[in-house]
Amino acid sequence: MAEQQLRREKGLCFWCDEKFTPNNRCPNKHFRLYQLEPPEEDKANLEENVLPQLEHQVLQHHLSYNAMHDTSGPTTIRVKAQINGLDIQALIDGGSSDNFIQPHIAKFLNLPMQPAPGFKVMVGNFDIMVVEGCIPSLEICLQGYKVQIPEVYVLYVAGGDLVIGTTWLKQLKTHIVDYESSFIRFLHEGHFVTIYGDKTTVPR
Repeated sequence: MAEQQLRREKGLCFWCDEKFTPNNRCPNKHFRLYQLEPPEEDKANLEENVLPQLEHQVLQHHLSYNAMHDTSGPTTIRVKAQINGLDIQALIDGGSSDNFIQPHIAKFLNLPMQPAPGFKVMVGNFDIMVVEGCIPSLEICLQGYKVQIPEVYVLYVAGGDLVIGTTWLKQLKTHIVDYESSFIRFLHEGHFVTIYGDKTTVPR
């Protein structure tokens, strides 16, 4: 500190013996990187318990970029639907692992929500988000057909009021999805039904 004070009084650069000016280019410029290490006990706990759990959860639960940012993609179909008589916009998204509903829709309809402590979801830009809760099962009406959507997580998304992911698609078993023509055909109560998507163009 004393040396720095002396240099300041003389108008010298802190790193060399040249006079300091706004345009000064110090030949001894240093770049420093500080890395903080947690205590060994905390580090061991982080590596053994927290990191594997987070890695497994992130790999298992993800939300596509299209669902997060309201863009169209090669594995999405936008459809009109109803929840308890309320018209909503749903996004059938083969790129999302789970089903997600907007928090304001869940609260407005007073849907039965259960806590989901620590449930994390990786979104398309690799951010990690925490869900607000979970609805064990949700009945929706898709173009006149009532279907059950399993485990809908409450999370803010821009892609639609409801994102229907692969957990529902797997539940259908035999089904046909044509993302290019924007329709899905599946077996419903013993009959094949076809749900047509909205072909309105949106920014890709």
